[in-house]
Amino acid sequence: MPTARGWAVFAAGIVLHAAARGFGAPVLGVLALAFVLAPAFALAFCLRYRSAQLRLITRVTPARPVEGRAWACDFEIAGRLPRRAALSVDVLGRPLSVPLAGSEGPPRGRVAGIAGRRGRHPVAGATVRISDPLGLAAVERPAAGAGDVVVWLDAGRAQIDGRGGTGGEGRRHGVRVRGTGYDLHGIREHQSGESLRRVDWKTSARVGELMVRELEDAGRVEVLLVADPGSASGVVGAAVVDAALRHAAALVQSLNRAEAGAVLAVEGQRRVRVPLDGTSAARILAFDALACAAPDRGDDIGARLAHCADARVARALVVVTAEPTPELHAWAERAGRGGAVEIVTVAEDEAVRRDAGEPVGEAVGA
Repeated sequence: MPTARGWAVFAAGIVLHAAARGFGAPVLGVLALAFVLAPAFALAFCLRYRSAQLRLITRVTPARPVEGRAWACDFEIAGRLPRRAALSVDVLGRPLSVPLAGSEGPPRGRVAGIAGRRGRHPVAGATVRISDPLGLAAVERPAAGAGDVVVWLDAGRAQIDGRGGTGGEGRRHGVRVRGTGYDLHGIREHQSGESLRRVDWKTSARVGELMVRELEDAGRVEVLLVADPGSASGVVGAAVVDAALRHAAALVQSLNRAEAGAVLAVEGQRRVRVPLDGTSAARILAFDALACAAPDRGDDIGARLAHCADARVARALVVVTAEPTPELHAWAERAGRGGAVEIVTVAEDEAVRRDAGEPVGEAVGA
């Protein structure tokens, strides 16, 4: 369709045509014809791209923006386009208009800003506006394949000094635990060429031939970190939920560096379980799960943990919750429940309160 500028040019052509007829000026008539036809030619130029199949490619830097910190996004349009166009798109909940240009290759554009609240934000409503060089007409085409952007929590803002989830006074990110080790799987005959380091000499002396021990990874959960955003009742506010999850993210960093058989469990309608094995992949999965966690749990957290296999076998548990309940405290104090439990409540101002249980760091030998 013609733009406002195109309609203005068309109207000017009509006025010039009337003036040419009234004053008998053929030159004005030629100019009037050019003004009248210019928007039509511009529209024909734009309609050449009406059937174009466009695909939006996004590259976010960093790949996972952190709340309150700078980020940038590069856009590229794959498809048949003129050299200049404009992209309209919603990124991190904000409508943006991005000029696209490129002397070589597909048109590209870039935006930058400060990341907002945590969560998974779809890059939605991507539309490319194609116009002629003079801006007299324009058509809009949708672009597919936008994707999502996950905004991480800023773990550095969490106040985890002291005993709230650290197990020691004045230590930041101070959780340290023992490694998992190996369990004895069985004893079998020694095979030719096999190392003698695993020979069980007592058994070998008893049976009169070399016997070796077979070991397997114990796979034991040393520390279970439970991140609980709260229930679907909406008792706590969003700021409190974010503060609790931010505290859990700080503990994830500490436990993942320890490489000590820790597991993160993010509660919700379904539990998300992430083993913290010291790899960057584990950190990414854990931070993604915390960033996208929602207070949508329909049952009590205490009842959930009572039926959680990891909670029964873990040497120690740290429960970071935005909504502590009497059932949770009753479960923590129940005899035969399992390892040591520390319940951590985080307020909106990031203040930490340890509600029950002994310091987990002491329980696991920190």
